[in-house]
Amino acid sequence: MKQSKIKISIMGFVFLMGISAIGTLNAEDCCESDCGFFTGVDFHYWTLYESDLDFAVDNGVSSVSDYFINAGGKVHYVDYNWEPGFSTMLGYRLGCSQWDLRAIYTYYHNAASKTVKEANTPDEFLVQTNGSPNVGSTFSFQKGKNSLNYQTLDFVLGREFCLSDEISLYPFFGLRSIWLEQKLKSQASNTFAQEVRWSSNTRGLGAHLGSLLNVDLCNGLGVYLKSAASLLGCKNSYHHKILAFLGVDGFSQDLGDSLHLRGTGDQELLEITRANGAQYVPLASLEISAGLNWETILCGSCTTFSLGYDMIYYAHTPLVHRYFSLNPTVGASTNEMVGNILLHGLSFGANIAF
Repeated sequence: MKQSKIKISIMGFVFLMGISAIGTLNAEDCCESDCGFFTGVDFHYWTLYESDLDFAVDNGVSSVSDYFINAGGKVHYVDYNWEPGFSTMLGYRLGCSQWDLRAIYTYYHNAASKTVKEANTPDEFLVQTNGSPNVGSTFSFQKGKNSLNYQTLDFVLGREFCLSDEISLYPFFGLRSIWLEQKLKSQASNTFAQEVRWSSNTRGLGAHLGSLLNVDLCNGLGVYLKSAASLLGCKNSYHHKILAFLGVDGFSQDLGDSLHLRGTGDQELLEITRANGAQYVPLASLEISAGLNWETILCGSCTTFSLGYDMIYYAHTPLVHRYFSLNPTVGASTNEMVGNILLHGLSFGANIAF
């Protein structure tokens, strides 16, 4: 599946480059006097790194009361794959000058899951790292699932400055709004079964600014370097639930918010933990992009193709509750905004000025 996506991306790039050859190849100055509207689209092929994705750890201690505190062994994480996303842009050049307004929307989604089982030795078992130690049980089977939805909408004002015949600088500033949705589900089973569910929605608005440096090489071919930063004021809403059952041998299926178990006898609900809340928090980001671009005339319109690398880093993102103590009165941590999210990968884009 991954190889087919890569082949399609390469074929699409070659196809578009072939079409652009129909236009004027020597188009170094073709867009200097453009007026009115322009638009563009970028296709992303990114992966995702996110903190606190561990859901299980191998252990071999004999004391059940110390199973969580003394857990030591291989830690199991959920790893995200490479997935596509996109950005769209609509702009307007003000009065045929070097000033323009742009609206840019970005969407990206990624999901990952992993399943682990205990070793085949009697003193090896699994501990659920994001569960509650108050249950006091170890597990033979665990499954972790995570997902992230990322959307931004930018409104920026910028101006292009010609530093020389070959070099131009485009600083911009404006507003960014963000919608960040994170979900986590961790299931563990033995004679006990425990499920952790956590969802977090972060929405905010704030300042966004940066610059784009373009260097023309020859025949419309050039290189670009873009850097940007944001500081957003956000509202974070989260929902956290832990269910623990006795007398089951695993999960049969999962439908919606209901926990469906298959049991060896009477199922006893040992514990249910629910935490819902909202908080107002800052969210900061840094971005960098670099690559090649090619400017040409296609069907009478100035068209720019680009191929490059993107990296977007967010600090102070939400984290799931962690439980540290067997004492239920001090067992829960707060939903602290101390996480980190990194998106990075390749992007291919095309901009057209009308």
